[in-house]
Amino acid sequence: MSKTKEEVLETPPGAAEPAADKDPKAAPETDIEAAAVPDAADATEDAEEEPQLPPTPEEQIAQLTDAVAEAKDKHLRLRAELDNFRKRSQRDISSARIIGKTAAIESILPIVDHFGMAMMAADQENADIATLKQGMQMIHAELERCLKALGLEKIPTDGKFDPKQHEAVSTEPSDDVPAEQIIREWNAGYRLGEVVLRAAMVVVSTGPEVAAEAAADEADVAEAADDEA
Repeated sequence: MSKTKEEVLETPPGAAEPAADKDPKAAPETDIEAAAVPDAADATEDAEEEPQLPPTPEEQIAQLTDAVAEAKDKHLRLRAELDNFRKRSQRDISSARIIGKTAAIESILPIVDHFGMAMMAADQENADIATLKQGMQMIHAELERCLKALGLEKIPTDGKFDPKQHEAVSTEPSDDVPAEQIIREWNAGYRLGEVVLRAAMVVVSTGPEVAAEAAADEADVAEAADDEA
C-alpha cells in the first residue's frame, strides 16, 4: 500500500525536537560578581597599619614637662580657691558675731536707760528708799527676762552637787541636808544652751556631823595604813 502525503510529512516518534535559540543579550552574572569581589588576603594587608614607633626621649621629656605644668597650674588654682574660701568663712563668722552682739545690745539698752533713771531718782533730796528698791527689783526682773530671751539660763542649785555645773567653795556638815547635796548658793551660775558660761559657786553638805567625823576617822586610818605599807 502506498503512503499518503500526510504520513510522509509526520514526524517520526523518536526524532528529537529542535533546540530553542539562546538569548544573545543574556550575560553570565557569575563572572561579573567574581570580578567585583576583591581578594580577602589583599584587603587584610591593606587594613593593617604600620606599627607605631616608641616616643623618643625628647618627646617623653616634653610630655612630662606638660604634665608637670598642668599639675602645678591645678595646684595653684585649688590653693587660690581654698584661700578665698577661708577669707569668706572669716567674713561670715565676723558678720554673724556682729549681728549677735547687735541683737543683744539692742535688747539691753532699755534696761540701761532704766538704770539711769533710777540713779537720777536716787540723787533727789526727797528720794524714797522703798520706791527706789521697788524700781531696782523691776529693772532686775526685766534684765533676767532679757537674758532668758537670749538663751541664758540660771543653773539650779537646789539638788545634788554636779561638778560639771557647780563649784564647791566649801563643805559643811548638816543634819537636814544629805551628803553630796547643796546647802546654799554662794554665787549664781549660768549656761547658754549646753555650754556652761560660769559654774555656780555652792556650799556642799557632808551629811550629819557624827557621820562626817566617822568618815574622817576612817580616812585617817586608811591613810595611816597606806603609810605603814
